[in-house]
Formats: sequence, structure tokens, C-alpha cells
Amino acid sequence: MTNCYDEGRLRAYLDGELPPLERAALGAHLADCAICQDQLGRQRGLAVRVRTLLPVPPAALPPVPSVVLVEPPPAVLPPAPIVELDCA
Repeated sequence: MTNCYDEGRLRAYLDGELPPLERAALGAHLADCAICQDQLGRQRGLAVRVRTLLPVPPAALPPVPSVVLVEPPPAVLPPAPIVELDCA
């Protein structure tokens, strides 16, 4: 068990986030390691359950902005002067 991968690496493998060489090494390890196979199966099952709880597929959700931009209120101008016209 000392040569087993941690949950983070197994999750990255499941999500396809590992570089090709590390993915190949972990795949070879999985072929012979029942402990990591079990852990990967648990993580896969958890991912499926989480997806079923989401009301909208994550790809359809708009990105969350890291900064909320607020427009400043429009400048308040003084009222225009009243000009009386001589209509004679």
C-alpha cells in the first residue's frame, strides 16, 4: 500500500487531468492494485451521484466571475437654468 496513489491523483486520473506519462503509470498500477481500483471505483460512484444532484449540467452554467463589477451611478447634474423667452 505504500506505493499506492493518493485520492487527489486518482481523482485527477478520473477527470483526465494527468500528464500522459503519469496517466500511463497510474493506469499500469491500477491493473495490479485492488486497493486503488476500489478507491477509483468509489470516486467514480461519487462523481455520478454528484452529477445526478445538479439541476443543470455544469457546462450549461455561466462562469462565476471572480470580481463583480459595479457601474458607478450616473453623475447628478444641477438642474438647467430656466430661460424666459420674450415672445412679443
